[in-house]
Amino acid sequence: MKPKTSIFIPTKNAGEDFHKILQQISIQKEKNFELIIVDSGSTDNTLKIAEQFKEKFPIKIYEIKPEEFGHGKTRNLSIEYAKGEFIVFLTQDAIPYNDFWLSSLLENFKDSKVAGVFSKQVPRKNAREIEKFQLNYYFPNKKITISNNEKNLLNKMFFSNASSCVRKNVLIKYPFNEELIMTEDQEWAKRIIQRGYKKVYEPESIVIHSHNYNSKQTFQRYFDSAVSLNQILKIDFKKYVSSAKKYPIKELRYTFKKNVLLVPRVIFENIIKVTATKLGKNHQKLPLSLKKTFSMHKYYWINRNF
Repeated sequence: MKPKTSIFIPTKNAGEDFHKILQQISIQKEKNFELIIVDSGSTDNTLKIAEQFKEKFPIKIYEIKPEEFGHGKTRNLSIEYAKGEFIVFLTQDAIPYNDFWLSSLLENFKDSKVAGVFSKQVPRKNAREIEKFQLNYYFPNKKITISNNEKNLLNKMFFSNASSCVRKNVLIKYPFNEELIMTEDQEWAKRIIQRGYKKVYEPESIVIHSHNYNSKQTFQRYFDSAVSLNQILKIDFKKYVSSAKKYPIKELRYTFKKNVLLVPRVIFENIIKVTATKLGKNHQKLPLSLKKTFSMHKYYWINRNF
C-alpha cells in the first residue's frame, strides 16, 4: 500500500536519543507512513538504531557525503525519495510528545489551500529559563492560520522544519532554497503564502525540542540566521528585525520576575545576538576566514564568492 505520509529525518551523529524519537514515531495512531533517513556521515550508532525499527514500520536509509549536506538541499531530496502525498520534516533531536503528533499535523490539510503545518515545541527538562520563555513565547497554545492577508512579516515567515508537514505537490512546485545557510523553512513559508497558500501552526502536534546554547553557539546561530534573512528579505530586513523588538523586553521582564540573578546573563546574550545579527547582515564586508569562524555551518562557505 502506498504510504499517505513520508517522514523525512536528516541525520548525523543523532546520539542515543534517536532511539526515543523512533520509538515515539512507532506508536503514532496514524499508521500509514514511511520513514526516510538521509545520513551525512554518522560515526555513532545512528544507523544501527534505525535498523532496529525496520520491523515496526517501513524505513528507507540513504547516505550522502558530509560536504553534500545543506538544510534546503538535503530536504529537497524528499521530492525524489518520498512516496507519500505529505512529507513530514523532523530533526534528529525533536521528540514527538505523544501518539497523535502526526495525525494532528495531517488533519489541517482538509483545507486545500493549506500548504504547510508546523508543530508546537516544548523544552526539554534540562532547558534553561531563557529557553523555556522563548519556546512558550513563539509556540503558544492557540492554533494560528496565516494567509497573505497577514501584515506582520515575522508572523508571515515563521515556520519550523524541526517538526513540520508539507504537501509534496507544493514542494515539487516550490522547493526549498538551496542557497541559504539556514532558515530555508521561513523563506519557503514566505514564498508559498505570497503564492496564495496558507500555513498553519498546530499546537496539538507537539515535539520536545530545545537547545542550551553557550555564548559562542548563540553568536554563531544568530550570525548564520542574519546571513540568510538578509538574502531572503533584502530591503525588508530592518522591517523584520523591528517586528521582533518586543521580544527582548518581554524576556527581560520575565527573567526579572523569575530570577533576578539571571538578568545580567540575559542582557549579555542580547548584546551577543545584536552584534552577531549586524555582522551577519554585513558579512560581505568580512574576510572569508572570519565568516567561517563566526558561522555554525563551516561547510557553507566553501567555494562561496560573497
